[in-house]
Amino acid sequence: MCYNMMKVGDAFNGGAFMDYSVIIPVYNSSGSLMELLEEVEGFFKTIGKSHEVIFIDDCSQDGSWGIIEDFARSRADVKAIRFNRNKGQQYALLKGLAMAEGTYAVTMDDDLQHDINDLLKMIPLAEAGSDLVFGIYEEYGSRGLRSFGSKFIGYILRSQFHNLGKMRVSSFRLIHNTVFTMALKEERAFSYLSAELLTHCTKVSNASVTRRSRIYGKSGYTLRKCLTISLKILLYYGRYTKRFIRKVDENEENIDGWCGKLPAQRN
Repeated sequence: MCYNMMKVGDAFNGGAFMDYSVIIPVYNSSGSLMELLEEVEGFFKTIGKSHEVIFIDDCSQDGSWGIIEDFARSRADVKAIRFNRNKGQQYALLKGLAMAEGTYAVTMDDDLQHDINDLLKMIPLAEAGSDLVFGIYEEYGSRGLRSFGSKFIGYILRSQFHNLGKMRVSSFRLIHNTVFTMALKEERAFSYLSAELLTHCTKVSNASVTRRSRIYGKSGYTLRKCLTISLKILLYYGRYTKRFIRKVDENEENIDGWCGKLPAQRN
């Protein structure tokens, strides 16, 4: 069932009810959603672990929400929210994590570039003690200015977070719930998920993963956007300024749809 104007509420703070929560921000990705969901469900069935899939529709205009609604009606392990205006990937990820009930959360893109089977390389690192694991391509995808922007964000993060060391960050993450639960308690005017997680994690690892060809859509991370993000990371997460600007986010007004089974704490 879908509810209009449901209040999402605060982050879930109880014990984990399942093994994995998969968080997928969605923007105009109607063509990839079915294949993506089938891959995720097939993977967890194969490894015998419980899971949920949380779609965050960032005000798509191509019918993505209708597809997600159909998923939620037919599958008990799918839930989602839809924003009434475009809020961006970072905001969507945080709202998805606020609904996560797994011992671990997985964040991945909606365009099929990430291969869920690569979790087989990431899970052993988590089980060995890493509370934050990034799935990393051997090379940055595009070259030139776009690649420079991604590398610059990585440089800024390494300069501010010594626990990152020589590791790299990506949007394909495996996160222990002790880390993302703490991250959700922060109230900043600007949030960048990797920086938020690095603030609270103890051990970071990288796993080499497969880069699949992008079939749908294109990256929204231009050089200009990457440089803007880097400057904001310095402002909001710098060693001397990370407590400088904060605000409480009244996020409920941005939600105009909910699909799937509500966690018990929100019934």
